[in-house]
Amino acid sequence: MVRIRAQLEAILSKHTGRTVEELRHDTDRDRVFDAAAAVGYGLADHVLDERV
Repeated sequence: MVRIRAQLEAILSKHTGRTVEELRHDTDRDRVFDAAAAVGYGLADHVLDERV
């Protein structure tokens, strides 16, 4: 479990530009993002305006 969490934190750190410590702090508790917040945090690239 610890190894998987460390791997996940490393991957998220690489893709979001956030530090592992910051990610660990944010994932220690439930955090819910709307679409714009996910983009701002670095979890998504952009939000689609309409469904195709």
